[in-house]
Amino acid sequence: MVTIRDVYESFVEIHSGLPVKAIRNIREHNYTFYDEYWFFQDSNYVQTITSGRHDVPDGILDVLSAFYFARRHLFSNDLKKNQIIPMKAFFDDKIYDLDVKFKNTETIKTKFGKIKCHRFVPATSLKGTFTKEDQMQIWVTADENYIPVKIRVKLPIGKLKCDLIDYQNIKNKTGELK
Repeated sequence: MVTIRDVYESFVEIHSGLPVKAIRNIREHNYTFYDEYWFFQDSNYVQTITSGRHDVPDGILDVLSAFYFARRHLFSNDLKKNQIIPMKAFFDDKIYDLDVKFKNTETIKTKFGKIKCHRFVPATSLKGTFTKEDQMQIWVTADENYIPVKIRVKLPIGKLKCDLIDYQNIKNKTGELK
């Protein structure tokens, strides 16, 4: 049996939502890879353990922090259908455009009942991973919490389904998840 234990971590500055550190720890059977990324946002560079210093543009993100940054700062109720939300991410010692496209607002069925959500898809490919628009879809609640409640990914080897199964201490103005 092949064991895959990939761990991605991102540490963000609480006020800006920008990353200060990221860790990539890959263990896939006999292959291992470990790197730490230190983000110096004020000086526009990233320092990694494996390859040193890299100059980067303002507001650079790592792949994981990009989704939290977008959720916190960019996903809003006034988005237009097919609007592209541009971001830049540092991954594998390169800078990638990590654009996200707002598809629509829809009500989806969950174990918590029907929830009004925004649906997003990657608008660009990251190392050829998502070449078709609907290969990855993310639904986040259309309220002030922007909670990811469903993710669907089509992979060459099958499908990945992620659904929120529990939550706590997250309330909207009426005190419930909607």
